[in-house]
Amino acid sequence: MADPSVRGTSAKREAASRPGPHDEVANAIELRGVTHTYRTRDGSTIQAIAEANLTVRQGEFVAIIGPSGCGKSTLLKITGGMVSPTEGVVLIQGRSPASSRPDFGMVFQSPVLLPWRTIAENVTLPLEIRGVRREERARRVRELLALVDLGGFERQSPRELSGGMQQRVALARALVNDPPLLLLDEPFGALDALTREQLNVELASICRRTRKAAALVTHSISEAIFLADRVIVMGPRPSTIRREFVIELSRPRELSVMGSSRFGEYMNEIREALTGKPAG
Repeated sequence: MADPSVRGTSAKREAASRPGPHDEVANAIELRGVTHTYRTRDGSTIQAIAEANLTVRQGEFVAIIGPSGCGKSTLLKITGGMVSPTEGVVLIQGRSPASSRPDFGMVFQSPVLLPWRTIAENVTLPLEIRGVRREERARRVRELLALVDLGGFERQSPRELSGGMQQRVALARALVNDPPLLLLDEPFGALDALTREQLNVELASICRRTRKAAALVTHSISEAIFLADRVIVMGPRPSTIRREFVIELSRPRELSVMGSSRFGEYMNEIREALTGKPAG
């Protein structure tokens, strides 16, 4: 439930969220002056996010990084309409999550698969909800499982797959409606380093081939640099956007780019922005 303090500004937010008749193609994400304050059990209030402004263009990959507890995941949940901002405007594809259901796919740190359904049945669930015909559902599931390198696993159950394979299923499910935008909340954070690197390569390839926009929350500086066109650094609570880095590394990116001098420079610059201390 939204904080009562939101009610007085909801009309203003709603009016501002309506794109005009002469607007250009909407950005994938636009956050304007987003603030979030929540109430604790003892009745006090804590400001988690203060005046966050962020734009993600169509087809762009943006990574959001910051210290633990700074509000990164909350900002992503606000973007997806799962949490209401106390103040500010949130637009996905030019539409407010509060007024309509914008088109996006979301992947969490846990794959959140239904254990009683097969892999194909987990992936097809969003299509079933939409009432898509059985033949079209089957075709789309085959395409997506092949895309995430899980062709032939349609009839397996989630418990028969490794953690990395389960996250591929979750990614396929997020893509099944062919959304123009992916919201990714540390999707590979619980995986071992080698599996995580492999899935980063595959995710980058999928986003490039399908030309989808993506917003990724991560604790990993190297992951952010490898995947993103821009890296957004958030400060400690009450958090706002502290710095922005444009990652000028050519695509497609191979894991070998992590050993380059420019990659190391980005690592040092972003670490310094996070800690406020010079690297070294």
